[in-house]
Amino acid sequence: MEDNRYSRQLLMPEIRNGMSNVQNVTVAIVGCGGLGSLNILYLVALGVKKLILIDGDKVDTTNLNRQIIHLEKDIGRYKVDSAEEKVKEINQYAKVKKYKKYLDKSNADVLLQDADIILDCVDNLATRYLLDDLCSKRSTPVFFSAVEGFKGFVYSRKKSNYPPYSDIFKPANHPDCRQKASFGTGVGLISCLQCLEVIKYLTFEENEGPFIMDVDMKNNIFNIIRLEEESAL
Repeated sequence: MEDNRYSRQLLMPEIRNGMSNVQNVTVAIVGCGGLGSLNILYLVALGVKKLILIDGDKVDTTNLNRQIIHLEKDIGRYKVDSAEEKVKEINQYAKVKKYKKYLDKSNADVLLQDADIILDCVDNLATRYLLDDLCSKRSTPVFFSAVEGFKGFVYSRKKSNYPPYSDIFKPANHPDCRQKASFGTGVGLISCLQCLEVIKYLTFEENEGPFIMDVDMKNNIFNIIRLEEESAL
């Protein structure tokens, strides 16, 4: 059954050659809400078997329009518990470490110590800056994303010499997105693009360099903003 479940994607040489990476990587997903939902589901379906899920929030009715990993029966549960249940329903062999707490400076080093890559699926700038610092310090790849209304972006900081997130997105022009407008399909599209970047990173070598994928969903505009790598010291 394990071999058969991946048969269709193994027809693709890029994924076939990268399946060892997929099945041995430890992926930390910070935030198990809208952006986290599809990343969790699709990465487990792809074959990722080691997940770290971090979120101190509980499911409520306002989440259900976009946080599709959670159902009505999950209202009142911790999101990491609900998410872990769905992971096991997709692949019983997947291993999940879950933390019912918010990531902050006091716990980030411990909670993320085993992470090979990190996905930013949060709704606040402070946590993104914290993950940005971790990438600079540890050279752990961090995949950032955010969405508000019909606009969203993805930035994959795969190397520590890629431009820091905090240099690109300043607080003045990038407010926190809590209580901002969002709908399921829009959040789903941006999270799928974020997940795609993770899959590409795991399965084949890229030479694209750093870039921001800026998406205007209302007008069907996908803008790639190329960035310069910093010089190696």
